[in-house]
Amino acid sequence: MKPIDIRLISAGILFVLVIASGMWVTRLGRPLNMVIFTAHKLIALACLIMMILIVRALAKGAAMNPAIIAAIVCTALFFVIMFATGVVLSFEKPAPRLVLLIHKIVPALTLASSAITVYLLKGFA
Repeated sequence: MKPIDIRLISAGILFVLVIASGMWVTRLGRPLNMVIFTAHKLIALACLIMMILIVRALAKGAAMNPAIIAAIVCTALFFVIMFATGVVLSFEKPAPRLVLLIHKIVPALTLASSAITVYLLKGFA
């Protein structure tokens, strides 16, 4: 198995752990359990770092075209939105429902965008 494949599997596992820990944080409600909440944030950060490493490794050997650039930008934007809405949700004061809705939808978009980015960078398209 190639190192990039191991990274891809690791990123997938991290995505699953981010979702699972986020659901756990939600189930426990307020006040936030700081141990689980911190684990959720650290796993999300590890997932972001893993995706950066994957994209960097794959981009070295790929011809960058507008579709690949757009996919990378979308993926980065979705990660930023996930982190930003997560910060707003962590405040003591309850966040608007729209922020919670966005924070529930964007992980799926991030995963899809990440998969498309990897697909394009690996040259399958």
